Amino acid sequence: MIDLQEQFNPGLDMIGFVPYLVDTDSATIKSNLEELYKQHKEDNLVFQNIIKRSNKVSTWSKNGITEHKGYDKKVLSMYENVFFEMLERIIQLENEKE
Repeated sequence: MIDLQEQFNPGLDMIGFVPYLVDTDSATIKSNLEELYKQHKEDNLVFQNIIKRSNKVSTWSKNGITEHKGYDKKVLSMYENVFFEMLERIIQLENEKE
């Protein structure tokens, strides 16, 4: 990933990538995700917070989401967790530049 960044846009600061629509019931996918974390342990490019696969996530753009229904709150919290981790990563990157 870093090689591609340096090749195509060396000025781009990468804060990481988010595992998206992860099927946490699949042993294979869990294993692949663990391997991904191991591969990027040094550069910390994989977000710890993930977006799990669910029907609500898949239909969010069509059906919307609220803060009032329990299941909607659970799905929304995944996105909020990713957002806050992203902010932490941005702050850390900015502090490293100083």
